[in-house]
Amino acid sequence: MKKSGYRDGPETSASTGFPLTVIFLSMLGILGYMLLGGEFTNIPHREARVFVPLQGDTTAKRPEAVIH
Repeated sequence: MKKSGYRDGPETSASTGFPLTVIFLSMLGILGYMLLGGEFTNIPHREARVFVPLQGDTTAKRPEAVIH
């Protein structure tokens, strides 16, 4: 039986298969959650609304410059 200790050299044959598999499966899981999760919810999506003042509207206040 070989003793392991501080005299052993650094690892020379590291395997990256397991970490890359975990990352890839996590990415697939997140992508599936984003794509399929929105399809199964019955909550209506909100839309952005932009209110633009009319050309003749002079009641809108202009922002004042703030000087400190």
